[in-house]
Amino acid sequence: NLMTCSTHRGCPYFNEYLQEGNTSLEAVKVQDFINIIFAPTSGYPTNGIPLSKTFSTGTLSGVKEYQSVYKETVLKPWGLKNATGWWYKTTKLSANKLMNCSEGTLELENGTIVQ
Repeated sequence: NLMTCSTHRGCPYFNEYLQEGNTSLEAVKVQDFINIIFAPTSGYPTNGIPLSKTFSTGTLSGVKEYQSVYKETVLKPWGLKNATGWWYKTTKLSANKLMNCSEGTLELENGTIVQ
């Protein structure tokens, strides 16, 4: 439901960059998204990342797992081989695409253009 309803909530669905320790309502959206994406393996809603405004260690682990699964679109444009856990440009862009919310084209700090 989260993914099909995102267009009714506004696009892009994810708007902020986050890292461990940040406090924001956006962290709750990230946690919910990660829980739903990995529900078949995490056992969500019984298990999963607890929803909180804090970008917790559990959220960091979930984002790293997401980045590893979607490494071609999240890590490769940066030239990275390992997940960072930072909810930044390509992670947010990839998640917004899965939410049926295009952000358009972005230029990364390394000069790479992604869409």
